Amino acid sequence: MPKLQILKLKSCPSLEMPKTLTQLQDLRHVMIDECVETPPNISKLRNLRTLGIFVAGSKPRCGLRELHSLKMGGTLRTKGFENVPNERDAKQENLIDKKDLNILQLSWGDDSIKKEKSIMLKVVKKTPTKALRIDESSEESNDKHDPIDENG
Repeated sequence: MPKLQILKLKSCPSLEMPKTLTQLQDLRHVMIDECVETPPNISKLRNLRTLGIFVAGSKPRCGLRELHSLKMGGTLRTKGFENVPNERDAKQENLIDKKDLNILQLSWGDDSIKKEKSIMLKVVKKTPTKALRIDESSEESNDKHDPIDENG
């Protein structure tokens, strides 16, 4: 399967993507709606244009920095802001260069909501998306915010 270009994985909430995924150098689209964590070194997939979900991890080569060099487009859902060490790291690894990204969806869990919100805002401050969706879920609330148009 070294020439695989499209990988679709739907309704697999407990899926942990294989670490060897990054060996599929021709992979362009990973359409996945849920996973436990994104494999390390996802930035090695230089041809990747679509990634359904990115779960920031606390392990080496699993952080937001992995998205920096990718030419992502379409829709990207991110989770795992509790694993971003601090606001400074988040600000450095913003998604500013993702000009082809149409929709950015941010989700975070119930651990240290205030910290995660602050980090999330640093990440998306200048991201040129057409829509932003924020899903806040915690033990106290289960708010879902509708997409926000960039013009209003």
